[in-house]
Amino acid sequence: MFVNRRTFVVNKPYFEEAQGLLVELGKLTKQVTPDVVYRVYASEYDTFDTIAFEFETESLATLEQQLDRWTTDQQIGGRVSEWFKRWLAVTAPGGTNEIGVRQRFVI
Repeated sequence: MFVNRRTFVVNKPYFEEAQGLLVELGKLTKQVTPDVVYRVYASEYDTFDTIAFEFETESLATLEQQLDRWTTDQQIGGRVSEWFKRWLAVTAPGGTNEIGVRQRFVI
């Protein structure tokens, strides 16, 4: 299982709006890839003004297919530009982009 986790620095006072935008992004993503697992995190005890999201896929190839569908699908294609403009207004430079393998261990 591959997990793509991204963190972002949010400009004050837009934290709640940034959360809402990530939830909207998750809903858009589920329209084109209903089986994707999508999570939004707001940190309680960590770096200030940081928000994160994750989505899981079966493989790196599946992740690439989902990203391609997300950017080309007619259902959401027209909304991406408007969403991204607002996202850039509420976030600051910085953050992380990680892709990892989630493994299950039996002990």
